[in-house]
Amino acid sequence: MIIDFDDVDGFDDSSSPSRSRRMISMLSIVVMVITGGYFLQTTLAANITINSSGNVEFGQGMTLTAACSGSSVLTVTPNASFTNSSGAGAFYLNTITVSGIPGGCAGVDFNISVYDSTTSTPLSMFNTSSKVATVWNNAGTFQAGTGSTGLSVSSGSGTFTVTFTNPVALASNVAKLSLQSSTHAPYVCATDGVCAVGDTSASGGTIFYYSVAAFTETGTACASNCHYLEYAPLTWMGTSAEGPYNFFQTVSNTYAGSLISGTFDNFGSGYNNTAVLIAAGDTQGAPSRAKAYTGPNGDTTGQWFVPSRFELNALYDSAAKSLTTFNPSDYHTSTMASAGQCKSLNFQNRSNNAQNCSVNNPYRMRPIRAW
Repeated sequence: MIIDFDDVDGFDDSSSPSRSRRMISMLSIVVMVITGGYFLQTTLAANITINSSGNVEFGQGMTLTAACSGSSVLTVTPNASFTNSSGAGAFYLNTITVSGIPGGCAGVDFNISVYDSTTSTPLSMFNTSSKVATVWNNAGTFQAGTGSTGLSVSSGSGTFTVTFTNPVALASNVAKLSLQSSTHAPYVCATDGVCAVGDTSASGGTIFYYSVAAFTETGTACASNCHYLEYAPLTWMGTSAEGPYNFFQTVSNTYAGSLISGTFDNFGSGYNNTAVLIAAGDTQGAPSRAKAYTGPNGDTTGQWFVPSRFELNALYDSAAKSLTTFNPSDYHTSTMASAGQCKSLNFQNRSNNAQNCSVNNPYRMRPIRAW
């Protein structure tokens, strides 16, 4: 469906902020589209067709066919807000509300775009250059769809409101709005940040753990709002050797002969364990190697760490372990057992072991990352 705002006269975002109420009310006209009816004397119309093939069909004219809504009324309300910018602010399209959505539209994606009065090229609305706002009707709960990072969706019964975090479409340029629907497109982990175990993340690692409920990875950017753990690829060091490295090793080749306090088994402690070992003097061992790793895509330096005992156990138990190669031998954790003893996990039989780390005794290590 294309909603034409050309009949809305007088909207000029060059006016002063004191006229904001008048301007916003002009842009916020509620456009009600009724199947088989006329609206606002528009010269452009289209239809929404939702069917098993997932096609979106458009037709020229002044009628609307909405296969999912039947005779139900769809109401679209755009709103603008004033954004100040060094004394030269302007009005931008910042929210769009769609209501009157019947239960028959469950499961589809609604794709919203806006246009100026002269071209058929959508205007960028958010994220600097994003031209389509996708909202998924997830069994009556509306949420941001694929490609919609940079917007939020508030959901109600048969209604949703899209809010752009950083709107970029000048309200004075918006003349038409299209609302299309199609079969739901799944999220793409690398671009949407909505992932499943086994997916490749934006950093290039492989997701091996996901929790709907947030968990804490002490010291990381996600802090107490982490949901994912990923592991680095087999070739994270440029080869498939994965080291080996000592649990702890200083520049003068001193090892962990005494207990370094502050390392724990706990899930969520690996990043802090790694930091504790580096602070204690590690420069050549597994902790410093993990910390220096840039990530598969080279943009996550400092975010990788040696997993704690429980985190490495979670990696071993994950279905994602089979997506790469792990050597059937011991891998380092970042957890000390006692003075001169550090914990490892055997990737052949899942045995948790204590190794002598007071001497040169290197093992393999696979960095992980939390987000």
